[in-house]
Amino acid sequence: MSMDATQPLATPPSPPAGGGRRWSPLLTTVVIIAGVLLLAVVALVFLLLGRGLGTDTASDTSSFGPTPTVTSPTDTPSEEAEEPQEEQEEPVDNSTRFTSFTAPTEVFCDPDAEEKPKIQVSWTSANAETAWFAPDDGDASDGTGYSIPVNGNQDNIVDNDHEFPCQHRGEQDYTVTLVGPGGEKVHQHWTVVDPNFGN
Repeated sequence: MSMDATQPLATPPSPPAGGGRRWSPLLTTVVIIAGVLLLAVVALVFLLLGRGLGTDTASDTSSFGPTPTVTSPTDTPSEEAEEPQEEQEEPVDNSTRFTSFTAPTEVFCDPDAEEKPKIQVSWTSANAETAWFAPDDGDASDGTGYSIPVNGNQDNIVDNDHEFPCQHRGEQDYTVTLVGPGGEKVHQHWTVVDPNFGN
């Protein structure tokens, strides 16, 4: 057979009358799903902006679903409602006592001086009816001491009892005794020492 005869070539099908390509059903479905997803993302962004992005992450995530709660037995209300406790006042301390007491425990005697150093002491008290001072370590209210104010200092001690006995000994005991309304007694004892004694 000779190849002289010309055969027409196959031509592609002509485009539709609209001049554009036809969409396949698969492509149409994908475009619709993408559009719906895009709308959902935009709606979600507006929802988050409407609630405020300044809140912490825990509160943002709680809006997407229920947050499980755990209750302990103390969180559940009891069958009998507890009555609120009344505010209790501090108990009043009616005891006889020193509220402050200061007494240095050293003096320095000058052997050449005629004047003896004075002891230093100050005190304040509460609920005391009387106070007493004695230059010993016993009960100052038992007759060995004398009356002083319930609040005072060394200026309230009379006679020579507030002077340290430099020439006689290197230490001296002192007592302030408070006596309360019921006869109760509270004592403050202290010893004053001259570190130079005997040198």
